[in-house]
Amino acid sequence: MSIPVDQDLAYARFRNDLPHNTEAVLSSLDLEPITKAFVCCPRCFSLYLYDPDNDPHLPNCCTHKPTPASSPCNALLLVTKSQSKTKKKATKPNEKPVRLFLYHELQDWIADLYSQLDVEEFLDRNFNSTGHNDDTLWDIWDSPILRSFSGPENDPNRPFLERVGNEGQIAFGLNMDGFNPFTNKESGKKATVGAIYLVCLNLPLSIRYKVENMFLVGIIPGPSGPLKDQINHILEPLVDDLLQLWHHGYFLTSTSKHPHGRLVRGAVIPLICDLPAARQMSGFAGHSSNNFCSFCTLKATEINNLDYMTWPTRSGAEHRELARQWRDATSEGTRDNLYQESGVRWSELLRLPYWDPTKFLLVDSMHCFFLGLFQRHCRQVWGMNADIADTDYPSFAQDKDRPSNEDMETAFHIFRHGKEEELRKLKVPALCELARATNVLSFGGKAKKVIADLIAYVCFSTSFLGSDS
Repeated sequence: MSIPVDQDLAYARFRNDLPHNTEAVLSSLDLEPITKAFVCCPRCFSLYLYDPDNDPHLPNCCTHKPTPASSPCNALLLVTKSQSKTKKKATKPNEKPVRLFLYHELQDWIADLYSQLDVEEFLDRNFNSTGHNDDTLWDIWDSPILRSFSGPENDPNRPFLERVGNEGQIAFGLNMDGFNPFTNKESGKKATVGAIYLVCLNLPLSIRYKVENMFLVGIIPGPSGPLKDQINHILEPLVDDLLQLWHHGYFLTSTSKHPHGRLVRGAVIPLICDLPAARQMSGFAGHSSNNFCSFCTLKATEINNLDYMTWPTRSGAEHRELARQWRDATSEGTRDNLYQESGVRWSELLRLPYWDPTKFLLVDSMHCFFLGLFQRHCRQVWGMNADIADTDYPSFAQDKDRPSNEDMETAFHIFRHGKEEELRKLKVPALCELARATNVLSFGGKAKKVIADLIAYVCFSTSFLGSDS
């Protein structure tokens, strides 16, 4: 017996059951990530857990003190807003955070990753099989550092990523970058918002960098980014989860291949950022400081030393000790002195017992080559820059500092045939261009150093090649 169906009524019920807004769609499809909310200090980026339903008590001002001798930050954390539905009703004061930082729960994301059958197959792929018959490093998966990385048991005979039994081992790369939310145009309104995310290195390159397979840790609120060691506040909840993942692991009650559950351990190994972000996240000084290198202890005055056999290399143990001294200093003045001497600050990543910034710090190729070296060559070396006018004389200087052709002819004449007193009277842009033209000397820095290098170059050339050179 067939039962007549009122198609209009069925369609109306179907239409009513459909979600009518973004929030309902995310909820019905279980797409909303599990996050933890923090009130973020707008001045020092300290975090305060924000749970107004269970723990509504928050300080109105930031209480963070960088050192015991420092004054509290005292930046305003909560603001009072008046809200009313109609103009006739009295307004009701409401306290709202000045800024919020939402942290994505790592365990929740790992559980979603392992719930996909094809992805779990890749996560468990044979670590010893690279698919290559030669020693070429085709991927970071082939790198000696990753393949020799030992686990929490510190067993030198078993690499961490060599899976035993049903336990899963995963390795991550940590990334951080800032962007302008008002587009990346060089002119116009500027602001900085940062993104921190993890990339699972177990996955093959074909799917590793797909959005659905990357873990967005959180968005650092703008309009300006954290300065120096302030990034440690943002990293703290992530490092807490990574310590749990390393020492105890996460037990997943069910995965696509193991319906009765399995234990998963993991570690963050390489830090992959552009140069400023990499130095800030790892606790090293910037590339333009006196301690300019994260691999050796050469000073900026020795930057022209190209004999790599004489470069004193850094060690992870030494770096940790210097970072601890900076962290435990009782005053900001002491911290500044230690930083000026060693070029090292404390990083939250050093709480991870296995993490070695002298080995795990990488500069990604996009920033290094395409946005760094290649851009500099196109815009400055080759002069392909709209801000630089065409001229017969190539120069690294901008238009406002560019020496004229006549000035450079005079400068070259003095450099070759003039006296030291005449050389010292030349302007800095002309001196820098002379140093650049030698293809040997550094053409940056203060005039005093450039002049000393030019005089030493002339003296060496005269004594080595003869007075006619």
